[in-house]
Amino acid sequence: MDQDKLVKRTGIYIFKSLITDDSYIGSAIIIAKRFLRHRSNANVGKHHSYKFQEYCDKYGFDSFSFQILELVNTKNYDELLEIEQSYLDGYNPSLNISKSAFGGGGLWTPEKRSKIGDKWIITTPSGIEFITQNLNKFCEDQSLTFRLLYKVVEGKRSHHKGYKVRRENESVQKYTNNIQKRVLAGAQIRKQRYIIIFPNGESEEIEGLSAFCRTHNLNVCSMSAIAKGRRKSNNHKGFKCVALPEKKFLYTVKCANDEIVEVKDIKGFCSENSLVKGGLYYTKTNNKEYKGFKILKMAEIKN
Repeated sequence: MDQDKLVKRTGIYIFKSLITDDSYIGSAIIIAKRFLRHRSNANVGKHHSYKFQEYCDKYGFDSFSFQILELVNTKNYDELLEIEQSYLDGYNPSLNISKSAFGGGGLWTPEKRSKIGDKWIITTPSGIEFITQNLNKFCEDQSLTFRLLYKVVEGKRSHHKGYKVRRENESVQKYTNNIQKRVLAGAQIRKQRYIIIFPNGESEEIEGLSAFCRTHNLNVCSMSAIAKGRRKSNNHKGFKCVALPEKKFLYTVKCANDEIVEVKDIKGFCSENSLVKGGLYYTKTNNKEYKGFKILKMAEIKN
């Protein structure tokens, strides 16, 4: 097989044994990438199908012939799984653990789809978009962590291994704005201030270490340890770091009973009212209330 020609092709494939009557059928968004994953996992004894792994342990991976059953031109991941299901039903491959392309839940009927609700638009690292209702199955097939990919949906991450996802009824602009709001909230509230002393003796005040360390090819953990006095050496590649006192804010908060209060100790306020501090913080940027509470205004307290 000429794998280079299949790098960006979607379809159904089959592994056929050259020794026995065994076979394995699967589907992939990028066939060549999936082939390489099958090979690498089998060679280290970690293939997800124990039947496939047992066969490779006995006869070797090279005893397979690899064929493309059908190239599929679709942007709907569930349609791809439906086509795979038709081949599973027709061939009845012996090395597949499950006879359902949709995982343990079996074939997705229209009634089952209507109960699931959300559809997801997934953008691959190469820019290809797919739509699916079975986000968990998609994560399994692409070796993604569902929890981390869902954080992309929530706007807490910009991507997971290059994959981006949003709800079908959510526009690209709204998705982008949600991420920007999270970033803005973090910039306003979370970033620690530091004084950085360069190897030539010059100094600069910054907010947050991560971006600075990436720009100057420094280890952020080492710089943070210097700032906290936990490193024997007082420098990292000649750079020194001193943490400045955190900014203090006076918060104007609307409470659940519509009372307006001014708060200096936001952590203590959240603890008294059974609130999560992060949830209250984001009311400043998303214009929504959190358990009836909302930050109306923040003003820095200057010494």
